[in-house]
Amino acid sequence: MDKSTILVRNAQQINIIFLWYRKAHYIFKYCVLNQIKTKIMILYSVTVNIDKAIESEWLQWMKKVHLPEIMATGLLEGNKLLRLLTEIENEGITYSCQYYFQSMENYFTYQNLHDAAHQQKHHALFQNKYVSFRTLLEEV
Repeated sequence: MDKSTILVRNAQQINIIFLWYRKAHYIFKYCVLNQIKTKIMILYSVTVNIDKAIESEWLQWMKKVHLPEIMATGLLEGNKLLRLLTEIENEGITYSCQYYFQSMENYFTYQNLHDAAHQQKHHALFQNKYVSFRTLLEEV
């Protein structure tokens, strides 16, 4: 085999490697972008107005017990606990407990298997000390 044949083969191999790398890069980029575009986020929001007298106890229980138990189900992507800043004059402090789900399927699974038990625990501990309402939202 002469030098020119070796150089041509090496160039062909380099070209094949470059084309393979470029194709792999575009496939990876497409998959990542497509995943981001098709990712659906479901927000289950529970708004709670808690009696000022037990706010500290409730907040500690939410952070140390309730939210970790909910996350332990493995069905949620994340959560946030937010205090409402534009509070109207009432007898309590309002919080928004936000639970993020990847899909409606995960949300329904959580609702069917876990939500009632979590609500019952909350109600047993803080009965007549709170009011709440729930909202289900989809990221657009």
